[in-house]
Order: sequence, then structure tokens, then C-alpha cells
Amino acid sequence: MCADHSGRRSTTTANDRPRVSRDVYPPSGADTTGKGVDGRAALIGFDDTNILDSLPFYVLLIDEDHRILFANKAVQQHLGLNQQQIVGEYCPKLVHGLDGPFPGCPLGEAVRHGRAAEREILDPASGLWLHSAVYPTGQRTPEGRAIFLHLGRDITDKKTAEEELSRIYRSEERRVGKECRSRWSPDH
Repeated sequence: MCADHSGRRSTTTANDRPRVSRDVYPPSGADTTGKGVDGRAALIGFDDTNILDSLPFYVLLIDEDHRILFANKAVQQHLGLNQQQIVGEYCPKLVHGLDGPFPGCPLGEAVRHGRAAEREILDPASGLWLHSAVYPTGQRTPEGRAIFLHLGRDITDKKTAEEELSRIYRSEERRVGKECRSRWSPDH
């Protein structure tokens, strides 16, 4: 078992699936003033995974190899699985049923460039449009793999409305064009 400076402990089970847990109490010698050593607010003394669970959209912590380190309640409910069944799994396989990265997944870009990457992508299996975003956390697994925050928000209603507005606009554009041509044609 290894611990990083945030109090997270990761263990590897017999089948090599990482397990991540969090101490509820700050480690001895930790700042308990509510400010971190660099002056930023610190999340000390409570389980901050509750914050991620309170978000209504999909939140994952994944490593650079697409292994899931944490899944919030929205992801668990969507997949019908609990945290223990999700952690350590290969994200493209578990979420999308693929043996390789999901086409359009922003993780590859975030890993390559070391910065946030966001995309609007259609998941053909579910028919959902998702705003998919991946952000580097600056943290690493005990094995040294970079950890990323992966957010997914269903934007199907937004995309459907945009497509409908686009269809209406094209239709009106054709109608107005015909009307103008008929009014201003030499035969009129």
C-alpha cells in the first residue's frame, strides 16, 4: 500500500486492480487551518468524494492508460455497477464496450499535450451526445501514471434543438430565396 500527499492510499489486489481510498481525518502534521501550505483552501477533515458524487453528470478519475480510479454516483447508476466493480477497469471496455480507446475521447489529446481537452461526441451505442472533457490533475498513481479528471455531460437535448433550429433555418432560407427569385424575376 502506498500513500500520496493527499491522504489517498492505493493498494493492488491479487488481480492487479488498483484500489483507492481516502482518509477521513487529516494525516498527522497536516494543515488544519483550512488553508493549504500554498494559501489555497484545503479539503481537510471530510470525504471530498461526496462533492463529486453530488454532481449530476459523469465524473471519473482515470489514469493515462484509461484505467478507472474513481467513478461518481452518476456513473455508477448509469452503468448499474458499484465503485468496487468499476475501479481498475479499462474505461473504453467498461463504458463503451471497446477494446481500444473510444473514437473522439479527449484523453489521448490531454495526455499528449499535458492540458485540458474537451469535445462534443456522439456515442453510437447509447445514441447520446456528450460533452466530454479531460483535465490533468497534476497527480500520479503510485505506479507513476498521470491522473486525469474526466467529465461527461449529456447534451443530447441541446444537440437535438440545434439540429432542429438548423433545419428550420435552411427551410426558411430556401423559402425566402424562392420568394425573392419569383418577385424579382423578369417574368413577374
